[in-house]
Amino acid sequence: MAGDERSVRVSLAVQVADDFAPRRRPLGEIAVTLRGQPRVPILTPGGYRVFLELPAGAAVVDVRGRFYLEESRAVTVPLANARNPLLTVTLTPRWSYPFPDGTTLVQGRVLDPDGAALGGAQVELTGAGRQTRTAEDGRFVLYITGLSEDEVTTSGGRLLVRASGGGTAFTLRVRQAGFREATVAIPQIEEGRTLRVAEPVAMLRT
Repeated sequence: MAGDERSVRVSLAVQVADDFAPRRRPLGEIAVTLRGQPRVPILTPGGYRVFLELPAGAAVVDVRGRFYLEESRAVTVPLANARNPLLTVTLTPRWSYPFPDGTTLVQGRVLDPDGAALGGAQVELTGAGRQTRTAEDGRFVLYITGLSEDEVTTSGGRLLVRASGGGTAFTLRVRQAGFREATVAIPQIEEGRTLRVAEPVAMLRT
C-alpha cells in the first residue's frame, strides 16, 4: 500500500578502483566495512558499496582485498555533498597481484633491525615517479606503465627504462617513522621484465 512506503536515505556510497587497471573492476572479492560498526553495505550492479541510514558523525571505511594493500579512509556522515555521498578508494596492488606478462616491475622486501617484516614502509623509486608501501609481510611491488618512446632507451639489445633526469640509474628510497631512511641503487630497469631486489632492505632505528 502507498501508505506503507517510506524513503531510505543513502548515507555513503563507496566506489573501489584498481590503480593498475582503472577501467576495470578490482580483482577478487573486495570487503568494504565500517570500523567498529556491524553495518553491511549493499553491492549495486555498478559495483558501488552502499550504506543506508548511517548515524551522523565520524566513521572509518576499511577496504580489503586479496591482491591489494589495505586502505582506510576517515569520513564524516553526512558527507559534504549529501546529495551525492560518494567516496572513491583507489586500491594499490600488492606483490601477489596477477600482473600481465610484459609488465615492468620492481619487487623487494623491507625488514626491521631484528630481521622481521616491516609493514607500512613508504617505498619510492626516484627517477620514475613511482611509489607504494610495504604489505604486512614487508613485501612491495612497483609497476612502471605507460612509457613513451622518450622514456625507453636501447642498450646491448635490451630496452631499458630511462630515468627522468636522464640515464638509466634509479634509487629505491624507503622511509618509515622511527627508522632511518634507507636507499638502494638500481643501475638499470629492463622494460617488460621483473627486477627483484636481491637483498632485503634492512632499516635501522633512529
